[in-house]
Amino acid sequence: MNKAPHILVTDDEEIIVSLVQDCLEDDGFIVETADCGAAAEKLLQAQSFDLLITDIRMPDFDGIELLRRAKVLQPNIGAIFMTGYANIDSAKEAIKEGALDYVMKPFEISEIRASVKNALQKKKASEKKSSVDELDKMASLTRSLYAVDDLPSLVKMSLGFALIQCDITRGSAVYWSPDENALTLLSTDNGDTVATESESVEFESNPLNKLTERSPEVTRDFFICSASEHPLVIQENNKAIERLLSPEWLNEDEHLINFSLQRNNRILGFLMLPVTAEQIDKYQQQFKLISVTAQHTALSIENLILLEEARQSYDELQTLQEQTIKLETLAARGEVAAEIGHELKNFLGVVYGNISLLELQLQKGASEMYPKYMTAITTNLEKMKRFTTELMREAKLGGDKETIKVNSHLTELVGFMRPQKRFTGVEIDLLIPSDEIFFETDPLLFQQLMYNIVNNAADACKDSSEPKISISLNKCPKACRFSVSVKDNGSGIDPELLKKAFNTRFTTKKDGHGFGLLVCRRIIDSHNGSLDVKSESGKGTTIIMTFPISQKVPDEFTTSATQKIKITPAI
Repeated sequence: MNKAPHILVTDDEEIIVSLVQDCLEDDGFIVETADCGAAAEKLLQAQSFDLLITDIRMPDFDGIELLRRAKVLQPNIGAIFMTGYANIDSAKEAIKEGALDYVMKPFEISEIRASVKNALQKKKASEKKSSVDELDKMASLTRSLYAVDDLPSLVKMSLGFALIQCDITRGSAVYWSPDENALTLLSTDNGDTVATESESVEFESNPLNKLTERSPEVTRDFFICSASEHPLVIQENNKAIERLLSPEWLNEDEHLINFSLQRNNRILGFLMLPVTAEQIDKYQQQFKLISVTAQHTALSIENLILLEEARQSYDELQTLQEQTIKLETLAARGEVAAEIGHELKNFLGVVYGNISLLELQLQKGASEMYPKYMTAITTNLEKMKRFTTELMREAKLGGDKETIKVNSHLTELVGFMRPQKRFTGVEIDLLIPSDEIFFETDPLLFQQLMYNIVNNAADACKDSSEPKISISLNKCPKACRFSVSVKDNGSGIDPELLKKAFNTRFTTKKDGHGFGLLVCRRIIDSHNGSLDVKSESGKGTTIIMTFPISQKVPDEFTTSATQKIKITPAI
């Protein structure tokens, strides 16, 4: 429900005052009366009015002076002048001071009613325009606040707007500075610039965070108190804070009106302006605007703090990323080193195995086997030399590719593995086709691949009652590819572990490092091959490797007859 307009009628003629009062009260207005300028001024100090109707000539001071004093106390008040001594000069002066209408005595009741109606409509239109102007200012200020990218400048701008709204030159702002971990004061006593005070108060944590719980009044649009009665001073019982909230320019008869910079009940600081008791009613409209500004400022401060936190997090993330890259680089180097160690271990295993066999044959007096084993030892030592030379040249694992006979290569490899200790008691079947299969590869890498796969198969089935490994070479002419399958009758691989095999460092051995199968996968991929692993718990594992058949067959190569070689367990 809209409140009825409050009107003050002032005239030293009682009959005029009574007539206007009765007329306006009949129309539903709330009317107060005064018989002189001084009496009217007291009412203006005590109450808020929408409209002043006054005579120009009065015994103490005239109506134009009364309007001037009224505007100081209530800037938005409207005015209508009544006079029986009208002249051009007095009319001009009345309009200059903000009169909305001018009524000549004597007047008709309908005339005063129409004048009041017109005056209130003009006042409403003026207030609406003023509100639009203020909204424009607020929008402009808000855009400016959001464009500022440092905390002191943001608070300075907000304080400056508050000073302009109240047309004063003194004011302060206290806010929490995260960088300094301190309450910081901004203050001015000339209205031109806002200088940063050197004094600040440091804290281990932000004391403003506790205010909303202990002092609910700080969440209001604004509150008035002296520095000693400020909720922050009472909460902290800190003389340094009291000094911070007591600017040197504050007069004894003034209080500080505080506008909280708050966001979601979180206090970020205060704008503080000096006010006297007489000014409180005068600046009510301005206080509302400053309160809105304070909330926009708090939002901008919060955004700045979040932005700074985001920047710090980004810097930390960059640092962490750099550290991670370094760690990954070291880890990659470690992985490469482990792979190299694994391959060298295989070479050394072959050399060691041949030395052991040579030693056994010499003990038996079979010196005729000496050349065979020494050739194998020398060959693998040469391979090790070649391998390390390529590493020193930062070359890829494996050297130049050449075309090999897969049939012969597998036969030779199986024959070499048979007498080794790790295959003792293991039956190895080799099934190869009648047609020779040609493959472009580095023989060393192909040997490493097969040796690793067969070694793992032997380890998988060593606990079986009759350990057995079946190696099959099959040709797929239509696809121009061939496959090598290695099947064991071991315990098989769990489905979950099977997902990791050949893709990550994976091992089921107590002393395994998990690089063997990973190296095998890389060798297969480097030859445009494919891999398929089939395993069933308790029934063993089959590994099928498929490669492209070489279309370049050297003239010196010829095919051989179908053969099946069965290698019996070593004793």
